[in-house]
Amino acid sequence: MPSNPGLDLMLVTCASGKQASLLLPLLAKKYKRLRLAVGSKSSQERLQTLYPHAEVVQTDLADPQRMRELFRGVTACYYVGPSFHHHETQCGYHAVDSAVKETKEGNFKHFVYSSVLNSQFRKLLNHDCKRYVEEYLYESGTLQHLNYTVLKPCNFIDMFPIQMMVDQAQPVYPTPWDPTVANSLICLDDLAAVGVKVLDEREAHFFAEYPLCSTMPMPYTEMAAAAGRALGKEVKIELAPFEDRVKRLSQIVLGPDQNPRAVDGSERLILWYERHGLCGSPNVLEMLLGRKAMTVDEWMVKGVEKARASKA
Repeated sequence: MPSNPGLDLMLVTCASGKQASLLLPLLAKKYKRLRLAVGSKSSQERLQTLYPHAEVVQTDLADPQRMRELFRGVTACYYVGPSFHHHETQCGYHAVDSAVKETKEGNFKHFVYSSVLNSQFRKLLNHDCKRYVEEYLYESGTLQHLNYTVLKPCNFIDMFPIQMMVDQAQPVYPTPWDPTVANSLICLDDLAAVGVKVLDEREAHFFAEYPLCSTMPMPYTEMAAAAGRALGKEVKIELAPFEDRVKRLSQIVLGPDQNPRAVDGSERLILWYERHGLCGSPNVLEMLLGRKAMTVDEWMVKGVEKARASKA
């Protein structure tokens, strides 16, 4: 059976993060009952203002008891783990265990896990954490009858600071790694559309794994060129020393309170991307959505228009 937007309680974790910023507006238009999990008081207050009908819960995903309470009464979840957290794997285990218990004790129907493209790349610590969670989830599906779907997005194009460049006379993109190495990208608009479709249609996607990309592999030099076309001015690329790039990436993904174990993940990620690309195809995403994926040029134009409209 598909979802019941009037009755189902939908849980979204890491609800103040990048993925949820595009997913939640779509869910809020349709679902009457939302439970949003966040890690800070400020995030709780912000989301409660944006989504007054939702239940916004400040919690700790690393605490198994609090995770169990988070899943109590839930029908389906969109689980995003705390990427680069030093207990990311354990958080995933707690979420799966809680979903299994709610399947037995309540009315839980569907666990949608937002993982990562090519989680088998063990040299990437953030991928390796998700690989273990996937394995645990798959085994829970066969042994404990937990219905799941695994989404595997690649790098987010939405990390590109196009809106900041609108007012810059000579915009510069501080690339995190070698800009000539090609990577596939996904637009969060596309990822959110897939997420809603999978949650809506439910059993049609049980036990599926979906590698998700909006683009074929492309280097950051092409991204900068697309940004330049949208802005009407050249965007230069800057490659800072390795230590500076690690510090910047860690601040973006970890915030000011950085656990030294988690910083290892930033270092490994940059070193890996210096040599390899995270490459995929938009075929699966386009099949799911029944339309073409958003192109990099389209995303850049949209970002520039949004920035200029906010200043009008």
